[in-house]
Amino acid sequence: MKEVFDIPELLMVREDAVLLFDRAPHPNAAKLFINWLLSKEGQQIWSAGAKQNSRRSDVAAVNPEKRLTPAEVTKYLKINREENLPLMVETQDMLKQLLVR
Repeated sequence: MKEVFDIPELLMVREDAVLLFDRAPHPNAAKLFINWLLSKEGQQIWSAGAKQNSRRSDVAAVNPEKRLTPAEVTKYLKINREENLPLMVETQDMLKQLLVR
């Protein structure tokens, strides 16, 4: 049986990423694609296909009820930031202890 840890004061958001690899066969083409993807047109197409709201404020929301205000966005913990590394390590240690029981 899986245990669920509900921490109501902690909000988390999954962050999608675009990666540009070192020594890519066509690095300028990759940069051009990323610039387009992050443009208004690219975000409209991505948002519609992924059925997720874009972070761009000039792109219509596909799920208006899930659109976050700027104040709500600041409540989310962005776990992959360097300043959050100590918290991540502490959390991992705590989970290891809980799972070893």
